[in-house]
Amino acid sequence: MYVNLARSLLQGIFAAAAKLAGDADLDGYHLFPSVRVDLLMMMGRFPEAREEIERAVDMTQNLREQELLTERLKIKKAAPSSAVQSCKTL
Repeated sequence: MYVNLARSLLQGIFAAAAKLAGDADLDGYHLFPSVRVDLLMMMGRFPEAREEIERAVDMTQNLREQELLTERLKIKKAAPSSAVQSCKTL
């Protein structure tokens, strides 16, 4: 049962990422890379997630948002959680 649930969640994540990847209207929106980061992290694509955080930092003019994103970048450099690793093996 849990394996089926995990597979369903992963399929939804991949579908959401694919749908967002083709949306040119969102490319210039500074919060869009943050959404992509969450999806990429769930898929275990950590180097790409770090690139998206860096992109978001570059896109925003708000110093507080830059600080938050920079802090998030430090967290994402840590080892992936065991939950994500478990999902990758499904």
